[in-house]
Amino acid sequence: MRKLLCILLIPSFATAFFEQHKAYNAYEKGEYADAKKIYEKKVIADHTDMQALYNLADTLYKQGKFEQAASYFQKVRNSAHTKEDLREHANFNLGNSYVKLKKLEDAIAQYEKVLEQNPSNEKAKHNLEIVKKMLEQEKQKQEQQKQQQKDQQQQDSGKSDEKDQQQDASSKHDQSKDDLDQKDSQDNREQGGKDRDRDQAQDDLKRDAQGSPDDQPDSQEKEDEQKSGQEHKQPSKQESPTQDKEAKAQEQEMGQPAQEQPETAEQKMERQIEAYLAKLDEEAQEASKKIMKAQIEKGMKSKHGQKNW
Repeated sequence: MRKLLCILLIPSFATAFFEQHKAYNAYEKGEYADAKKIYEKKVIADHTDMQALYNLADTLYKQGKFEQAASYFQKVRNSAHTKEDLREHANFNLGNSYVKLKKLEDAIAQYEKVLEQNPSNEKAKHNLEIVKKMLEQEKQKQEQQKQQQKDQQQQDSGKSDEKDQQQDASSKHDQSKDDLDQKDSQDNREQGGKDRDRDQAQDDLKRDAQGSPDDQPDSQEKEDEQKSGQEHKQPSKQESPTQDKEAKAQEQEMGQPAQEQPETAEQKMERQIEAYLAKLDEEAQEASKKIMKAQIEKGMKSKHGQKNW
């Protein structure tokens, strides 16, 4: 009976070991879709196999499916069938998944849980420090954006008020100029009338002194025509100082060469985040390789330890 039981168990164990080794090789080669299929079969075959579920979550993480990976890491963490060392890894990678999803506060909570389980976990300490800085920078960025929006609104309001004031000033200037032109025209007409009266009086005195008015040259009409022509001459209208200022401003604006902008604080932060996330990928991959390798070695030892009945 014992021999029959061993004969039945050995092929089953060998098949499971072969599937585990095949999934590990696919993961190593970056063939995550093939590894995912194998781990899904193992999870379906045994829903208490938390190691297979963890490996499935890690494979999804490598495929960029962070939402689904986070969900499986949570199940591993919360399961009663999970060993403490695997629970620690699940919490750590759950934190990494939250960083990828830009849920920085949730990531901080996960790293703190890892340190509660294992205060000597240096990777968790390092990631916790980095993510706290990222969260602080994110808050500063949001405050800067709010302040920029507020300043822009005030600037737009100030430009609108300044434009209205310029229009009012231009209108008043034009009105004053029209009034001045009218006054000059009126003064010219009055002066012309006075000049004609004075000339007429002088001509009358001359005629009285010299005799018949028929002997005098007909110069009065010419002088009247010349003075009348001067009355209709209007001073040339000058260009508005405001319009001239705006034209110069437009010429300067159109002629100003474009300048290369330096890297902003926002761009620098995004570049740092991308570098940090790439590092997380490397750490997660190394951790998963170690776990899978240890599991394979453990399986190999168990296989060699079987007695040949």
